[in-house]
Amino acid sequence: MMRYLKILILLTFSNTVISQNDIGDFEIISKNKIKALRIYNCLENSNCYSDYYEFGKCGKIILEQPAMIGYYFKYEYNENCRIKFKYGMSNGHGPDNIWTKTEYHYNEVDSINYRIRVEFDKEGLVYNLDTLYGASESTRFKALNIIKNKNGQLIQHDCGELHYPCGIFFKGNHIVKYEYQDNGLISKAVIFNEKGNIIVDLTYEYIKT
Repeated sequence: MMRYLKILILLTFSNTVISQNDIGDFEIISKNKIKALRIYNCLENSNCYSDYYEFGKCGKIILEQPAMIGYYFKYEYNENCRIKFKYGMSNGHGPDNIWTKTEYHYNEVDSINYRIRVEFDKEGLVYNLDTLYGASESTRFKALNIIKNKNGQLIQHDCGELHYPCGIFFKGNHIVKYEYQDNGLISKAVIFNEKGNIIVDLTYEYIKT
């Protein structure tokens, strides 16, 4: 039962709107000495959900805490700032446990060649092991119809259907539009449905080192 619950959570989480596009450029994050970021997803006529991220010296995510889900993720990187390990952590009663671990292996051109993903049961024993070839699973969705401004900043893209905690689901295609601070960090984003109505406001709260 626990295994299927984890799979359901992963499927739900993988279709949420937050992606690398919404976080912003890692080089800009590093340049501005950002330690953490909280993104507030405020749904029209509904609740606000908060996703939390912490960044390491490369400006890349080392801790990811999605809203309303009893799991979070930790990341480790190699000397070239390439992801080396991703850990899925459970937080509930008692100490936090690792329930999934992904190890990344690279080819001679420093692209991801394959990943080894291990899942553990509540006793810490391996019950599933997969070798996955090709790109990382970190891309939550494929951004389409991308538009950038003269500075090369992403200002708009399509993102398809949206899934949120508590069974909130928006069908159809959606458009995300971004605004930026003078320092290059995203200041806010707005999501429109196919009718042009705003359904989600994303606001950004940065914490510097």
